[in-house]
This record gives sequence, structure tokens and C-alpha cells, in this order.
Amino acid sequence: MRKAIDSMRKKDIFEKVLGREMRRQGLDYKAYVRVIGDIRERARKDKVDLVIAAKKLLSNQDQDHDG
Repeated sequence: MRKAIDSMRKKDIFEKVLGREMRRQGLDYKAYVRVIGDIRERARKDKVDLVIAAKKLLSNQDQDHDG
């Protein structure tokens, strides 16, 4: 997710960039569906766009690993 966010350009579509980065990591479509589903759920809950929701999820993961 972090690589997808970092590689985003102004006109990129987040879902496309995320899928491309996940394929580069050797992950399958099921993994993509699970991750994008989590991101979309967070985006709906927080009423934010997908990139912001993904950043929030990453932030939560970082906190979980720190503590």
C-alpha cells in the first residue's frame, strides 16, 4: 500500500496503482480484493478519499507494530 501511495501521480487512479504494485510484489487478485475492500470501508466510514483512507490504515498498522 505504501509503495502505491508513494508512486501516485496527479492523474493516477489509486486502485490501478495499488493493483500494479501488489502484482509486482507477487500478490494475487484475492489479496488485492481484501486490501481494497478494507481501504474502501475505511474511506466510507471516515468520509475521505481512498488515498487518505489507505494512509490512515498504514498509520494504524505502524502503531500496532510499535506497541
